[in-house]
Amino acid sequence: MQAVLCLYSFTPPPEADGQYGTPDTQLPNRIIRNLRDRRAESSTLAGSTGAKGKCGLWMLFQILQNWNRFSESERLEIRALLSPAASQKERVIGHFHIFYDTTGPSAPALLDANHNPIPGSAEAYVDSLGSIFNHVWSYETAVLGYTPPPVGSDNAYPVTILDLAPGLYGATFPDSIPIDAGPPPRYLTHIEVDNDYREGLYYSRGLAGLEVTAAHEFHHAIQIGSYGFWGLNELYFYEITSTWMEDVVYTDVNDYYQYLTSNTYQTSQFSHPEIRFTKSDQSIEYSRSVWGKFVEKRYSRAMMRRTWEYMKQYPSLGAIDHALAESGSSLREAYLEYALWNFNAGPTEDTVKFYSEGRNYPRMRLASTDDYIPPESLFRDSIQAISSAYHRICLLGSPADTCASGRDMFVTVSNVNIPSAHTEDLFPFTYGLSASQAGGSKHLANGLYSRLIVPDPENWSTDESAPVIVSDVQVFPNPYMLRDTRPLWFRFPVSPQQPDALLSVFNSALVSVFSAQLPVTEFRPGEPALKWDGRDDRGGTIATGVYFYVIEVAGAQYSGKFAAIRE
Repeated sequence: MQAVLCLYSFTPPPEADGQYGTPDTQLPNRIIRNLRDRRAESSTLAGSTGAKGKCGLWMLFQILQNWNRFSESERLEIRALLSPAASQKERVIGHFHIFYDTTGPSAPALLDANHNPIPGSAEAYVDSLGSIFNHVWSYETAVLGYTPPPVGSDNAYPVTILDLAPGLYGATFPDSIPIDAGPPPRYLTHIEVDNDYREGLYYSRGLAGLEVTAAHEFHHAIQIGSYGFWGLNELYFYEITSTWMEDVVYTDVNDYYQYLTSNTYQTSQFSHPEIRFTKSDQSIEYSRSVWGKFVEKRYSRAMMRRTWEYMKQYPSLGAIDHALAESGSSLREAYLEYALWNFNAGPTEDTVKFYSEGRNYPRMRLASTDDYIPPESLFRDSIQAISSAYHRICLLGSPADTCASGRDMFVTVSNVNIPSAHTEDLFPFTYGLSASQAGGSKHLANGLYSRLIVPDPENWSTDESAPVIVSDVQVFPNPYMLRDTRPLWFRFPVSPQQPDALLSVFNSALVSVFSAQLPVTEFRPGEPALKWDGRDDRGGTIATGVYFYVIEVAGAQYSGKFAAIRE
């Protein structure tokens, strides 16, 4: 037997039609053609080799959002195209009713070390699926506190195993008639997953792919069944949360890394930060799972759950704002800090202060590199609402200078125009940098003055990473706490024209404890420094005491002292 999913009728959420401007009269035909094409390749909505995105939720949102625009004959065809095919077997394991084949293309299988299906492992795959999904149920509901999704008369949640298109992890299908008309309406749902996750298009293959799919799709079931369906405008936050949830439940899989890139060919938080936070294009919303990583570290994991509890009453932005207000924050304040965290991601960044996994994230793509020439320079750009642009500015002394000979600074310009968050409007700005103070300007650490020229300054904010001017090497933290895992930094007054430097450290008796060439890196953008882990030549931690250092680089020599304390 197979659970039958049919769309008999649909009560749309408020403002379901025409909210993006002039209605697209061809949209119903395009949706049906897409469904036919997918059905021709697979028995499921998700079964298209040209499928984009991790899961099939986008198409389901399109259908539910536009249900009133289909004719009765079109609705009948959609019901047929979405109805799952019959399965050969079924089993109930814990909270889940699992439907599957044991022969044919959809028969599940475990994989060997070379990602080849293991013959005769269909039942073992089902056992694994039952164990994984029940773990997910327990973790997301009992541990994290989300309300379990509603289930049917058999008191078990239906999961179907099918041969999905390579790269398509799974899909969550809402039932036809809402169990609560809302707003927002809530629905029974049904999940479909792949039968082996063996193809190379899966970033996580085999059972690892099944694990993150279970965490992701089950949370969609929670969202739609327990908190409500708010329509296409809100799709981005459903995907942000479900993709973040993968790493919460299965933190070692890190499937979400595949969406984090600074290459412009793929829309990502790190490649196109100028795109509005609320955008869904089946790519960028997955990358913004880092919003969840930011919220859980900066506030708590419970903050994400509180947001969903508020989504019983408000769409996402209002829900986020209400949840943050409980911690004395706001959407505006949190977004601006989130923009700063995204700038401080990359292979050498601080994982104590910012993202815990931030060294595995790409560096932010810069909008441009601009030249500042005294006494004043103006730079122009435009971004969407609730988005940011990151600019590098070369601080030159004259038009004859080159960028390599000047100091750098980095500027983050953010727009927090929340009422325009769901529009495609571009908002222009002019950023000014000057050697002298002007009305409304901000005095920077490097002695310059900045100002943002916009008609609505209340909707904007800037953050400058301006290198502090120092006259000699600065050592910090000083004193250096030996229990700390953070490094000891030696900040140069100017950038050495050499890739590495010789650091020699002596104890108070002037006995050498460490001497080696270390790479010249940056403490912050534009602030050259050496980084030392506090270990001596034998790899042991140095003892409590006063130490002297000598740095030799590019023909220059710097010396000084610091204290080390073991608690």
